[in-house]
Amino acid sequence: MMQASGQNKNEFYDAWADVVVRMWQGKMLLLDVWDEGTLYDSFINHVLQQSGGDTELVRFVFAKYGIYVDMGVGRDTPIGNPGDLGRKKKREAKEWYSSVFYREVKKLAEFQAYHYGKTALWTVKDQLSGSFDQRYKSGSTKTVSSIKTERYRSQQSKRNWRNYNRRRYGANWEEFLKEKGWL
Repeated sequence: MMQASGQNKNEFYDAWADVVVRMWQGKMLLLDVWDEGTLYDSFINHVLQQSGGDTELVRFVFAKYGIYVDMGVGRDTPIGNPGDLGRKKKREAKEWYSSVFYREVKKLAEFQAYHYGKTALWTVKDQLSGSFDQRYKSGSTKTVSSIKTERYRSQQSKRNWRNYNRRRYGANWEEFLKEKGWL
């Protein structure tokens, strides 16, 4: 398995940020969060990288009033008011932001756990297999189990060859092969 390079990961984060913005915009259209398109058109995302090229932060920028729309608050609720305005509340929460963002961050966390888990696994595997292969490459170092394994493989190979020929040429397969000059 090939490990993802820094460039591929950064492309993934860029694509993920674009998907999140498109999902927000779709949710806004679905919930009728529309004020002349100001919020809809205000989305910008930045994928910030560390000096080594790894992604450090994904930042989303959009019009501030979008958060108020998501929570269902705004100019008809004074600051510090416990919520009793003496009249029916005009605004209602249109959760275009929070539900989508929570879900997508969970997906990103799953991707990162999978990716970094695989990266760690392959790093350890490469380190272990490198030292193990060096130990057993020279013909002088053989263990009892490796000798038994080689002998078993050799015998199994002969049995496989014999069984294959029996199935292909019938019970008298040895005579057939001798006639042909193959044995």
